[in-house]
Amino acid sequence: MTELELEEETVTALQALFAKVDELQNINIRDILKPEIYIYYEKTLQEAYDALTQVERTINSLGMKLEYQHWRLGEAMEELKPFLQQTSLNPMK
Repeated sequence: MTELELEEETVTALQALFAKVDELQNINIRDILKPEIYIYYEKTLQEAYDALTQVERTINSLGMKLEYQHWRLGEAMEELKPFLQQTSLNPMK
């Protein structure tokens, strides 16, 4: 799966999560004992958690990628510090 596909799927899952939470919010507590409402509640709740799980997985993966890039570029900056201190292009000033 490409980064773009993953991003699109995550946005879709996040939108679905908002929609499912909104649907749950609209269920009247007094109606939950009606079989069709209870079945709808269970289905909607499971779909909301499925969407949340997908969003969390993507966020965790993206966080790890961010941490790796931070480490990778931070290491490069440490190695370049002596050279940067000798030039006027030092972004560390």
